[in-house]
Amino acid sequence: MSGEKDKIVIFPAAQYQIPLFQAAQARGLEVITFDREPKNPGHKVAEYAAVIDVRDAEQVVTYLSDFSFHAIAVPCSDISLQTLALIGERFGLKAPSAQLVEQFTNKIAFRRLQSDHGLHCPPHLEVDVADPDLDQVFNDDTDRLVVKPNQSSGSKGISIIGRHSPLAGPVAYAKANSLDGRVLVEACVDGAHGTFEGFLVDGKIGPHIVTKRIRHTDGIGTVGHVVPSDFPKTDLDSLHSSLVTLFSLFDYRSGPVDADFILNDKGLTIVEASPRLGGNALSRLFEVATCEASEDLYLDWLFDRDLPAQNTIEIRPSAALLLTSPVPGKLRFNDAKMKSFVADWLIHIELDYADGDDVRAFKDGRDRIGELILLCDDHADGLRKRDWLLEHIEYEIVAHQVAHGS
Repeated sequence: MSGEKDKIVIFPAAQYQIPLFQAAQARGLEVITFDREPKNPGHKVAEYAAVIDVRDAEQVVTYLSDFSFHAIAVPCSDISLQTLALIGERFGLKAPSAQLVEQFTNKIAFRRLQSDHGLHCPPHLEVDVADPDLDQVFNDDTDRLVVKPNQSSGSKGISIIGRHSPLAGPVAYAKANSLDGRVLVEACVDGAHGTFEGFLVDGKIGPHIVTKRIRHTDGIGTVGHVVPSDFPKTDLDSLHSSLVTLFSLFDYRSGPVDADFILNDKGLTIVEASPRLGGNALSRLFEVATCEASEDLYLDWLFDRDLPAQNTIEIRPSAALLLTSPVPGKLRFNDAKMKSFVADWLIHIELDYADGDDVRAFKDGRDRIGELILLCDDHADGLRKRDWLLEHIEYEIVAHQVAHGS
């Protein structure tokens, strides 16, 4: 058809995918999307949208067969990667291999991969019985355990418990949130948490940021990132080398990489890694910190444009902070004051709810209330500015009253 625009497939269609939708459309591309939630914003933003579960690969392939498109992309969604790999294979487009996706999105397989290739990982055990023998894996030095789904997204289904705490509840919670019903129990690793967000270029580390990750008070969810991190260069070199090693095992030499890690006096532990862009406001932080949009770099890679071999500018000190609530309640804030607020350190403020809306207690990134991107000297400076801003706009969460029986 004469004059028809080039198309790109981007999925799923949730909030964290929208920046890539917009970056593609700014280049004159039409976006095709799908997921199982028709209320997700991407269904309105994309030129073409369908209600199909991202895991139903065969139905996705049938849907896409009616289109001519030039690239496929999955930002911020591990559970979509298997379908991405299949589409890439079927249509001959750039995508990680199915083998890579299987190894990296399956936590049990990923731990085995690390062990097989001499990379540090915590003692761990797949739990498939009601009363497992933990003593076969965990010694007296292990005082806390992490119970997690084998296949899930974000921090869904994860619990941190004492070494001798009852397992039944946390295992059931993890199993309910695991796509394959399998559960991993591993030693809880203490230390400083960080995230690598960037790209591999020809088997080397390309444009990227390394953040210091801000943990929720429960120790599970992530509620912010600060750059630059203050990790020693030797630790960063070890991180870079480990990521290159892991991805090169599957001939993944170029493309996006998101990885969470922990550093302590025993060294580096890669908690998880994935061939995609990350969520939790990382794309906005990446652009503020490097003056380059990760979405544009992703599109450049998809359309065979050269990526820079490394960051070309110094990282600008900044932070991405999620707004959350410890309890379910009603959000209150002064919208007029928020819209009129100006400060040279405030880059972006976004609330996902209107004044008076009900909000959930934070368990994972789906429960966020909003986000801030700001310039700051360090974590403490970022929190001070956040608190000052929230006080100015009269932000508060009015907890729901719990009804008591007579």
